[in-house]
Amino acid sequence: MKFFHNRSGFSLLEMILFLGILSIMFTTVISVFISTQETRVRQQGISEVEQRGAQILETLTKTIRRAEKVLAPAEGGSGSYIVLQMAANQEYPTIFSETASGELIFTQKNISSNLLHDRVNIQNLSFENTPNGSIVVSFDMVTTLSLVQRSQFSRQFRSSVTLFPDDFSVSGGCDSCPLPTCSDHLMRWHYCQENLCVLSENSVSC
Repeated sequence: MKFFHNRSGFSLLEMILFLGILSIMFTTVISVFISTQETRVRQQGISEVEQRGAQILETLTKTIRRAEKVLAPAEGGSGSYIVLQMAANQEYPTIFSETASGELIFTQKNISSNLLHDRVNIQNLSFENTPNGSIVVSFDMVTTLSLVQRSQFSRQFRSSVTLFPDDFSVSGGCDSCPLPTCSDHLMRWHYCQENLCVLSENSVSC
């Protein structure tokens, strides 16, 4: 006759120990995963700010360098926007300005566009028209990092730009065109269309 002995199962203490160890393992794995993801997001955000900021600074520098004259801000002054006289009518006027929401608006003639996308914004945009004939450009490029605790990363970009000599008419080809003006925080201007001055229906913050 064979006798079968019942095997004892896990005791309550063993179950508690097992669940405790399993919980620690899961917590460790999740923490490592979150840390890895946050590092990736942070590095991606920093890289995007560096690249986009450098591109914007290059665009501003190249455009200002090609300008024939700075119409605003006046010599010795500074502001959050710049108005440029360009040699060609299709580029007159050229305006860079910042919106309250952090967009960088680029305007030529009667067309405006945002040079940035939703992931990065611009802050503290400044153009200083120095007495020695150069323009000091500075701005902060900012991005919001999508971490467990949302945070921002920003970096300042700054450069000094020297213009070409002024050898074209102030109005860019239409001598009777008035200069762009800022009133009630809005910039309005005329542009040259078939040798006629036309008031733009567009406007930008100033």
